[in-house]
Amino acid sequence: MIWPFLLKYTFAQSVEITLDIQSQVPSPTELKWQAVTRNPLSEQSFFIHNKQGQIHSLTNSSLSPQALIDLSQHFPAIESLDAITLHPNFHLPKENGYLTLFTAHIEPTNTNIRTLRVSEDDTSEKFETVISEWQFNSKKMQSLQLLQQQPREILRLPISSVDSGVMQLQFNPHTKLWNEDFGQLYFSLKADPNKPQSALYSGVILKVHPAKFGLRSYTVPVKNPFNSHPEIPDEIIAMGINNLHTFYWSKGSNDELILTHATQEQFRMSNLKEGEDRRKPKTSSQYYNISPHQHSNAVLYRGVQFTRYRNQLLYLTKDKQWQLKAVSPKFPHQITELANFNNKQLPLNSTPYLSVDHQDELLILNSSENIILKFSSLSPLADSPENKHQAPNLRTVPAEQSSQLIYWFVFVLMLLAGLAKFHHSKKLQLPKGLLRQQFAKFSIDTKQHFISLFKRHETKISEQLPVNEIADCEIFLNDEGIYNFVTANENSVFSCTKEQQFTYHFDTEKRKKMIDEQERKVTLLFTDQQTHTYPVCVYMRKGNQRLTRGNFDETQQQLIDLLWYLSQVFFPQQTEKRVVKVKVKEIVKKKPVTVKPNNAENNITEQHNNVAKYTEESSADKTTIQQALESNSSEYSASTQPLETLAKNNEDLISDKHTDSKAHQTDMALINALEKLAQLKKQDLLTDEEFKDAKTKILKDLVDDNSVR
Repeated sequence: MIWPFLLKYTFAQSVEITLDIQSQVPSPTELKWQAVTRNPLSEQSFFIHNKQGQIHSLTNSSLSPQALIDLSQHFPAIESLDAITLHPNFHLPKENGYLTLFTAHIEPTNTNIRTLRVSEDDTSEKFETVISEWQFNSKKMQSLQLLQQQPREILRLPISSVDSGVMQLQFNPHTKLWNEDFGQLYFSLKADPNKPQSALYSGVILKVHPAKFGLRSYTVPVKNPFNSHPEIPDEIIAMGINNLHTFYWSKGSNDELILTHATQEQFRMSNLKEGEDRRKPKTSSQYYNISPHQHSNAVLYRGVQFTRYRNQLLYLTKDKQWQLKAVSPKFPHQITELANFNNKQLPLNSTPYLSVDHQDELLILNSSENIILKFSSLSPLADSPENKHQAPNLRTVPAEQSSQLIYWFVFVLMLLAGLAKFHHSKKLQLPKGLLRQQFAKFSIDTKQHFISLFKRHETKISEQLPVNEIADCEIFLNDEGIYNFVTANENSVFSCTKEQQFTYHFDTEKRKKMIDEQERKVTLLFTDQQTHTYPVCVYMRKGNQRLTRGNFDETQQQLIDLLWYLSQVFFPQQTEKRVVKVKVKEIVKKKPVTVKPNNAENNITEQHNNVAKYTEESSADKTTIQQALESNSSEYSASTQPLETLAKNNEDLISDKHTDSKAHQTDMALINALEKLAQLKKQDLLTDEEFKDAKTKILKDLVDDNSVR
């Protein structure tokens, strides 16, 4: 159940935003919840945990009566549960990492346990931080049970106190299944003030591959920068980081991180490259102060409610009251104040934690009161063109009015505005409302190098996006990212292997049976160099009703063509030769000729007309197809002829009552195949060499087919 929390802000144009209580989370032991992690298996489902080691599921504001995991049952000496994270394949059956969760907790040192340890040679500490892997055997949250009775310990790391454990445990959200560094686990360790020159205890970020390899419980990635350094543990990728708070990945660069540093006096940010050692007095890192002291973590925002602040860091800071701010990770690091909260709305003694829901929209966990807060949708005016370069001017609606009459007048206006906004938001949540909000289709101009965007049911171009201004192109299938093309990252180069992996997602989705009210959606999100976004809903289906013009297969092929085109434009040297797979028997299917028994003469006449009609329709491509045939006539003279000769032979065959209809259908399929190939060549989607190879393959398949017959 969701209750409206009377917290409202007004823009200069009197546009309201509202913060609602999404969940009132009970605590079975009156303990404070530490963090909320979204569960990708279902909407409105989360994992929530406390310091004592209990991990519960929270579904539709209902807390699981029993803990899914209680670390104290497996680690009786547990001091603190510091962090949890999910494997990026958590929701993908038959993939490594399915239903797998990782935890980091602290317990007293136990030298009898033989788990691999990350340590310096002379290390002897009272406590250890332990990273463990847990795997479930059911995706139904009501009966989620562990696959094994005991978790698998990945590593242990000696620490001096319970305050020096793992601060952050996370996988890089930008890497995909086909990337080389997919599935690598990052974690950070606080600096020990008593060991400022120690490599391991100077404030570090570490990276391992948690999958078991032989007798080893984990492996070290070969690209870790200190693998060959004898005095630095191989698992470390950066060290000497003072007051490290949280880290994030720079979009488009997997080896560059954004760091936040928090103290009681200030909150700072810096950029870091893997391999940096900041213990050295001369360092190239540059810090910049952002705000007074703050007590919440920060979130790299990827949602659409605050479109203007996408890819920026959102965080809560308090001075005289709590404030929500956004800061750009790029120079000049502009800071924007989004909202102010008075003491009643968010008390100063609150302990807020920022997270995101399944749509990457902001959530605030107030662990002091065990409630989860969520912003309602922003009005479109907040991101209108006239406001694009202005920070929103937010002010709190007065709580006291000078007159009872004015009080009731304002109350009625707010009530009417709330009802109108609720009705409007419900309407926009419908599939057709989504299509009206976004672009509905796109086309590629390979000559002028433009991406043209169109609104639904419109033939006039609504927006033209120059290809050289594209910074990012993300493709989503049912709101799940399946490919991310970053123009500044060579890892985005498209290939035949990636095309197969891309096709796998669509083939898997096509096998699913569509039932009433179920939605199938394919969306595309372009981001330009100025971080402006252009969402395109290229395919939408609800139940048995398709709301977009192109079908699912056409959409898939258009997106594959787009990725090959972008790869050839931005990475021409690295992009491999495209292999076009064209099967003669599966090209554009014409309406089959109906064979009427006992009326052979009429049947022959009808087939004659069909061939003549098709030959006339294909006249525009005769020259290209004829050249394709003649160029291979020496090798395939028995089975390939110019188009006019082929049509004539078809007529001769049709005039014979005993003609083999399969041979006729094969010839027609050959013409269709070459016609499709010529069309791809005209659209500059094939090079001359690729066109020649594909043409040769089609003709060879035809020869093989004839020899079998």
